[in-house]
Amino acid sequence: MIPMGTSLSRWTMSYFAAALFFLLFAEGLLTAGGWSPSLDLAEPRSLIIVHSTTIGWLALLMIGALLQFGPVLTGLELPKGSLGLVVLCGMVVGLVLLLSGFGLTGAGSALAGPVMCAAGATLAVSFLSIAAALFSLLWRGRHAHESQLPLRNGEQTRQGFRSAGSLQHFVSIFSAVRNSIDARQWPRGKP
Repeated sequence: MIPMGTSLSRWTMSYFAAALFFLLFAEGLLTAGGWSPSLDLAEPRSLIIVHSTTIGWLALLMIGALLQFGPVLTGLELPKGSLGLVVLCGMVVGLVLLLSGFGLTGAGSALAGPVMCAAGATLAVSFLSIAAALFSLLWRGRHAHESQLPLRNGEQTRQGFRSAGSLQHFVSIFSAVRNSIDARQWPRGKP
């Protein structure tokens, strides 16, 4: 359950839609005969299919999921603004440039080098931006659910243990024993 006042990313479905587009693009190329086992993996057509699948489908899908799960796990909000949209646009533009660069390489064009450099820079900035935002969110939320931990400060003295280590030892043994008992074999009474 998400804490009250926490908002989720409104761009998650856009990431999923872009990921689906690149997956269908790669599958369309495969269906049209864009790759065969006799082709070398360094062939531009093979590279277009591989990068459409890995960056276009897998990376966009994972980033969209992380933008959704981050606030749920930490209970904190993502940075305000349109970072999600800017990163999505940067990744799509960078990937289109990369795929175009592979196509230009196969055609022997002199524009392949500058297009590939622009693609690499765009993708690097996009990936680093979203990684920094997600890392910041997880770093700020590393203590978000401390209140639910069984070993809070001062709890060992309330339960009669001399140190937090002895309480931790007791809890680990108790948890192992409790988890090994099949709960279905014991009838539960009403509290």
